[in-house]
Amino acid sequence: MRIFKSIWIAALLLCFTVVKAQETNRSAEEALIRATIMNYIEGTANGEPDKLKKTFHPDFNLYTVDDDNRMLARSGEKYISNVQEGKKANRLGRIISVDHEGNAATAKAEIIVPGWRVFTDYFLLLKYEGSWKIVQKSYTWRDYLDADQPTDQNRSVDSLFSEFDRADHPAVAALVIHKGEVIYKKAMGSAQLDNQIPATTSTKFQLGGMSKHFTAFATLLLEEKGKLSLTDDIRNHLSYLPEYEHTITINHLLTLSSGLPDFWTLKNIAGWHRDDVLTQAHVREIVSKLTPAFTPGDDYTYSNTDHWLLAEIIAKISGQSFPEFMKQEVFNPLEMENTLVVDDFEQYIPNAAASYEPVRNGGFKRSALNYGINGPTNVYASIDDLLKWEMNLLEPKIGSTKLVNKLYEACLLNNGNTMDPAFGRITYGQQLIHKERGVPKAYQTGTLGGYSSSIFKFMEDEFTVIVLSSGIPYNGYLGMQSAYLFIEDQFTEPARTNFAELKTLKLSEKQLKKYESIYWNERSGYSREIAVENDTLRYVRTDGRASSLLPVEKDKFQMMIGGDEKIFVSFSDNKEAKTMAFTQGEASPIQFESITPISASANELNNLVGIYYCESLNTVYELSVENNKLVASNMKAGKVIFNPILEGVFESNSWFFPRIQFKEDKSGFHLNSEEVRYLFFRRLDTIN
Repeated sequence: MRIFKSIWIAALLLCFTVVKAQETNRSAEEALIRATIMNYIEGTANGEPDKLKKTFHPDFNLYTVDDDNRMLARSGEKYISNVQEGKKANRLGRIISVDHEGNAATAKAEIIVPGWRVFTDYFLLLKYEGSWKIVQKSYTWRDYLDADQPTDQNRSVDSLFSEFDRADHPAVAALVIHKGEVIYKKAMGSAQLDNQIPATTSTKFQLGGMSKHFTAFATLLLEEKGKLSLTDDIRNHLSYLPEYEHTITINHLLTLSSGLPDFWTLKNIAGWHRDDVLTQAHVREIVSKLTPAFTPGDDYTYSNTDHWLLAEIIAKISGQSFPEFMKQEVFNPLEMENTLVVDDFEQYIPNAAASYEPVRNGGFKRSALNYGINGPTNVYASIDDLLKWEMNLLEPKIGSTKLVNKLYEACLLNNGNTMDPAFGRITYGQQLIHKERGVPKAYQTGTLGGYSSSIFKFMEDEFTVIVLSSGIPYNGYLGMQSAYLFIEDQFTEPARTNFAELKTLKLSEKQLKKYESIYWNERSGYSREIAVENDTLRYVRTDGRASSLLPVEKDKFQMMIGGDEKIFVSFSDNKEAKTMAFTQGEASPIQFESITPISASANELNNLVGIYYCESLNTVYELSVENNKLVASNMKAGKVIFNPILEGVFESNSWFFPRIQFKEDKSGFHLNSEEVRYLFFRRLDTIN
């Protein structure tokens, strides 16, 4: 049995090695094919007949059909004879697509001759004697129109993206749609830096959090087909889930109001590193032990758990895996040939941009993406296919107009209130409604590994801009700056606040000091300090970053920040409490209450020292005292340093471990954050 197992493992390793080798060879061959096509394009544009001779097979022929429906043929020799050495032609060319198998390949390119024609070339290539040759070309054309000439806006967008339009930069793709028409579409950079394989508009990118939009659509599609009801108890579909005190419905998942904590944050609390493998089975094990932090529908949490469960329910109802369902019911009918859902992080994805991240000394490194998680992530799509998707939303072929409208409806809580966090009003389609310089927009972003994606939709202007990238930490600013170029006249407010011209009140240092305090937000479990420095009121965050506050009205200040966002901080002081409200744009205010921070004596800190265990995560943290600070340590997660803020309450600047609150009898503590509420750690013993 042991021998058989060893042979089986060896066979798997051999298969893996062969697949990897095939993948590398395929990428290298595509690069050679593209080089051959570019030699053709550059040879004709720059007057280089010798380059063309090396590109073409001696028996090469060109074919087309004329206006009288007759086939015309021309020999390669005659074609080359028309190219004069050193005489450049006014023509622009680009490769649209390449496909190959073995020693045969096809390719497509577009050649623009300004003022005359736009040609579409179709190539047949063969590899023999070690190199690729064009053996046949067929082509068609249309008259050149002014629309073929780049507009001033297009040139400006090109300039905006110019730093990425080089072979040593990871892939970037952009799409701009206005009133149902494509006004800009381009790919740049390299999909694979190792071989400098150029990105194209058919190159696939991981969408990250933008995948939730497709999961929501699929859920509503099954509702429309009568396969599920949004009022269904999720346990009716997923029997492995525990029995909850209150029913969680599919609607609660769609509206992010289930109360279930975010599994992504939980894995960090449990000590998993960013590059650790995370599979569907891992998440199922975590989620099967979770309980809601509040009555479903009473509140909301921006949790990846909800959309992971939606994908599980879709798979159970359809009898297919989630990737199979999306392919069969959504992507294939829309001919989205370069879009798929991936549930195996080791799966080979053809024509995909590799994941990179910038390094400090310049250049890039590969960014591991060891996640096989459906629902909240793992849709790979090209910019060409996202165009098809957006066209479907304008004139639905899959799903109805009613379904599409539902995607942009605001999610509601049990009390009828909308969900309005600082970054925008949450919709069923997981895009956020917000105002940009006075103009309503729906937007969504996603980041995972080295991938970044964003979409901004100005519905009233029927304007959409999408940016995908594989080596930029955040690309949303590129989308917004593109929007400013095309619909600048629609914005009712300036791009940036001119703080030098902002009308402000004149307040003395004494008047400013009345606002000084530490302010505490109970919901999210973090504090902010308001302090006066050099006659200016300052908003100080936990990590020490500070922003100036300028008085614009009585008890109301505007924060000095870059960009076009407006943030106001307002204060009130009544008999009950001294409070602060933080308002970003049109979002609901985040409320803070003034507190007097406490200090903890050495004896009080020592009484908290011990081993604490979280049953739902099967994770242990050791609490100790170092340099008069309470420290939580985990072998994999490292150390988190806490400061006392209230009696029994400590906060840190860790994003996944921001606040802990001890029970009165010191038998354990609850961990609280925006994504995870009331996660209990039970005390096991005390260290002497």
